[in-house]
Amino acid sequence: CKTVVQCAPVKLDDYETIGFLSYVADRTRNFPGADMGLEEAMVDVIHERFTRNFVGGAKSPLVSTGTPTAYGELCSIKEACDFLYGSSDLSARTVAVQGLGHVGYPLAEYLLKEGARLIVSDIEKAKAEKLRRAYGAERVIEAPPDEIYAVDADVFAASAMGGIITEDRIPRFKFKIILGSANNQLKATSKEEEIELAKKVADAGILFVVDWAHNTGGVIAAALLWQLQDEATEEQLKPRIELACRTNFRKLLEEAKQAGKTPTEMVYEKVEKMVYGGEG
Repeated sequence: CKTVVQCAPVKLDDYETIGFLSYVADRTRNFPGADMGLEEAMVDVIHERFTRNFVGGAKSPLVSTGTPTAYGELCSIKEACDFLYGSSDLSARTVAVQGLGHVGYPLAEYLLKEGARLIVSDIEKAKAEKLRRAYGAERVIEAPPDEIYAVDADVFAASAMGGIITEDRIPRFKFKIILGSANNQLKATSKEEEIELAKKVADAGILFVVDWAHNTGGVIAAALLWQLQDEATEEQLKPRIELACRTNFRKLLEEAKQAGKTPTEMVYEKVEKMVYGGEG
């Protein structure tokens, strides 16, 4: 799972607070990775002083679990473009990236290296400015956070908070594809509401797939770290991510099209059959 810490910034020598976070993970029998409010350096302190039941960390052989998640998103975005446009080449594409955090920033870098043009937004302007300095103002355009939903882009990569896809916002979207790492992007409180809202997104001519079908790179990295610890390598990780976020993701898009369903509805059916039907 992921760790979201909502409190005042935690210093690396605040062993009482970091120890409490470690206790919570152990007591609930989880092995979480870093997310909002928990920096990779804090995971290093947790490993050194408290428990190994956290994955990632700046000293980990796979470093941040955010970067593998970003790589998985890149694979899925390229497959979605190939599915929709007939080419996975991103050099002619504009991608709107909302949020430049653990996943959004490395995703932005992956996209830029693929030749994409970016429109980015983050509540911390310094992150966008850093990206613009590194890759040039012509390739990285900054948009105010409240305007990112209406920018003219081919792909919207939501990489910040959830609950951003609402009935009111759908008519404002100019995107043809919505694929990002943010959790719970659909403003809904049940599976049925998610499927219904996903249909409305599809009716607007937008290819969308519920986030948990493709933001899995970090979870895959966490599993590999848990299994192999310090012996885990990037070479072992990438094929696992590509299987889930490229090969199986493309299969999902094809099956959904053939069945006349949204990919969101299709993936719910497939996973429920695997979990409750004993298949897979």
